[in-house]
Amino acid sequence: MPAGLFQLVTIACQCSLPLLGRQLIKLLEDSHEDMIRLGIMYAVLIFIVTTINGVAANRHLFLAMQSGMMVRTTVVSAVYSIMLKLNPKGKIGLSSGEVTNLVAVDSQKVSLLRLRFMNQCHALFR
Repeated sequence: MPAGLFQLVTIACQCSLPLLGRQLIKLLEDSHEDMIRLGIMYAVLIFIVTTINGVAANRHLFLAMQSGMMVRTTVVSAVYSIMLKLNPKGKIGLSSGEVTNLVAVDSQKVSLLRLRFMNQCHALFR
């Protein structure tokens, strides 16, 4: 869930950046008495929002990948524990290398599924 909160912060920053840019352009088109002070304020706000956007986006990606890795680790350990309990008749036709490759590919797909699911959920807000 914390990854989702960081994604919401990212979306809020991405929505506010064009608004701040529009305000800065309006300020430059109209002449005001304190145009320099307001221009510097908008420029600093744009810098701060862009920085927050970058930090939140990277934190979201880190947390999403971390949870995906935990899912992958859980799947791999569950399959290996089942493989250790199999009798020799259950292992006929499969070498340990084949099982390792199959588990690695499938667990990677499961972890990527988690990341893609989160991206689809947040696509509603974009």
